[in-house]
Amino acid sequence: MHRTIWTVCSLGFALTLFAAGEAFAGDETGWRLKLSGISAQSTAAGSLDSSLGGGLGIEYRASRRLGVELSVASVEMDDEEGLQFFGTEILVIASTVQVTPLLAQLNVHLTPDRRADFYLGPVVGRMQYGDLRVEIRSDLAGEYLLSEPVATKDGYAWGAHVGLDVPVGAHGAFFTAGAMYLQAEVETVGERDETEGDGHVDLDPLLVRAGFGYRF
Repeated sequence: MHRTIWTVCSLGFALTLFAAGEAFAGDETGWRLKLSGISAQSTAAGSLDSSLGGGLGIEYRASRRLGVELSVASVEMDDEEGLQFFGTEILVIASTVQVTPLLAQLNVHLTPDRRADFYLGPVVGRMQYGDLRVEIRSDLAGEYLLSEPVATKDGYAWGAHVGLDVPVGAHGAFFTAGAMYLQAEVETVGERDETEGDGHVDLDPLLVRAGFGYRF
């Protein structure tokens, strides 16, 4: 959680510096294509470690102030918890799940006349999950004990985002960065009985992105 807070604070500081840039002239309407690298981290209890992935987004800027963006991302999120003693793994449980968010977001542009275009807004979309893979290992046992993959159900997510676009050169290219928080959970599909149903694992990811785009 401290790493999450530091990431958000660092991004906010960077946004503040860029927002002080000089005015940027030009037609702000039209399409924007964005390709970004992504760092994802769960903010739920027993959070997943930071994981890297990629994303693609396309925004239609309807006016100086409003835009609508559709995006897709892919990241394999990993978690590792357990007991270690002087470098010896007593018992470690590692889990991995592939996450593919398909999202729609409203971009409210707050600085349309500045070189640094700062925007924010709500996000909704669908979360596609791969099988949840859990590995149990111990140096004391002298071997890896790999559990069977657990099937999951796709779900929905909602949240909020902030972003920043800064032009690079004079031919429509720009640097883009941002952060997004989503309320989301992974539902596992297991054996049902009279007292237990399918399981739920809170994910609540924070996605931090940086990359480049092109305006056309």
